[in-house]
Amino acid sequence: MSTATRATTCLACKETKAPRQYLCRGCWFTLQPATRTALNKHDENAMRRLSDLYEALRQGTALHLIEVTR
Repeated sequence: MSTATRATTCLACKETKAPRQYLCRGCWFTLQPATRTALNKHDENAMRRLSDLYEALRQGTALHLIEVTR
């Protein structure tokens, strides 16, 4: 079994990101701190917050303007 991790594509900038991350490191830190905090929560609303992030990305919202708070 290989110990290498498979890289995936960041949905915001199309660059390489780690497999278990939502965005690449640069894009992640472009998000507002409150949005990053909300996305890091692991509760019953986690999937809804992730869906909100992906929807904002699909709509072309600038990363620094995305607000995910639920």
